[in-house]
Amino acid sequence: MLCEVLSLDPFVEDADRGDVAAAFAGTDLAPAHQPAEAAAEPDPRFDAAFDRVRAVGDTLAETSTRDGVEQRTCAALVEGDAYEFAWIARHSGGTLHAETHAGAADATVDVAADDGAVAQALASGEVRATNDVHGDAAFADWRAPADEAEFSAAATVPVDDGETTYGVLGVGVDGTISDRERDLLADLGQRVGRTVTVVQQRQLLLADTVLELAFETTGDESFFAAVAAEHGCTFELDGVVPGEEGALLYFVRLSGASAETVLSWAADQPAVVDGRLVRDYGDESLLELGVAGADVAKVLADRGASVRKVTATPAEQRVVVDVTTDTDVRSLVAAVTDAFPDAELVSKRERDRPDETSAAFRASLHESLTDKQASVLRAAYHAGYFEWPRGSTAEELADAIGITSPTLHNHLRRAQQKLLTAFFAEDDVGRGGVEWPDD
Repeated sequence: MLCEVLSLDPFVEDADRGDVAAAFAGTDLAPAHQPAEAAAEPDPRFDAAFDRVRAVGDTLAETSTRDGVEQRTCAALVEGDAYEFAWIARHSGGTLHAETHAGAADATVDVAADDGAVAQALASGEVRATNDVHGDAAFADWRAPADEAEFSAAATVPVDDGETTYGVLGVGVDGTISDRERDLLADLGQRVGRTVTVVQQRQLLLADTVLELAFETTGDESFFAAVAAEHGCTFELDGVVPGEEGALLYFVRLSGASAETVLSWAADQPAVVDGRLVRDYGDESLLELGVAGADVAKVLADRGASVRKVTATPAEQRVVVDVTTDTDVRSLVAAVTDAFPDAELVSKRERDRPDETSAAFRASLHESLTDKQASVLRAAYHAGYFEWPRGSTAEELADAIGITSPTLHNHLRRAQQKLLTAFFAEDDVGRGGVEWPDD
């Protein structure tokens, strides 16, 4: 098993100040030292905040654990002149725990209050800020740390990746917080959240032990449960990859109903963006289904779980996923049951991964592949692109993933080259001049 700390550079974009400024040009986030048409007046306060946010981005690219993400974020924020105090409260077990802070050794904030700024930020999903900690009732719990760290303004920022809320980032400011800085902090919270998602996915890839969760639902709110009940058929997952515009591309084996009937029905469902027959095996069919709407597996995948198994029969749908051992299972279950009231967690167990050599090889390959290359390679594999005769053409694959055919070939060739390089580079080590045996 790989044990060294690996860089997140392939996963987290590391734009320089010019790139970020160009991205914000023409918006309310344009830094104050840009030309007059982009910002009318100098704003040293915002410039200082902008530099600290950029510094956080730089350090996140080199972080490989969630603890590291939180610690480095807080440390980077207080290193300059913009922030006197920073902390991150982690959402775990349905409650918040303030575990990381910087800027004042003994300062703490009570994050458990139901009606304070922290709760308001979580409930609204938006930044809650004040320029008067002592006069704003929502920031009553901030007054002691404000006196200790000498700040008068503060903000609470949701930390999320668009799907999962990981907690809240808090900052204390000796000055005022403008609307532009509020927007900048909102963007920072999302970037930190996305980085947490990435490091947890990588930890899942590298882990010797994972937590296996199994969910079952008998309702028809989940897509695969609905289609199986409607047609008296059975589905079994072959593989799943990211699709176009947030959809998941499922490759599933269908038995008990004709592919034509199921695809015709699926085409009228709002959850389905695309579907086609990949191969007909006689007693069963391999279907490709792009699902963007309600399904238990999609809810779990959107929150960082690795989907291992999906089966659906006329009686129930069962989804088995792997998550890291430090995952907030209670929050994950709540997300599933909120969307599907009939769903329940039926098993939870730790599972060892016995094949360390294979895990190390997969981790090494994952490190070298871009997300798009990995998706294209996996989709091509499950769609029968490498079989003879082929189960899918390049044009069909490209259409399903939402890219052009030349772009697909480019990603596929590069992915194949990296796969072969990883395989043969490992295989050739120590061979020297030894001849290959005859067949």
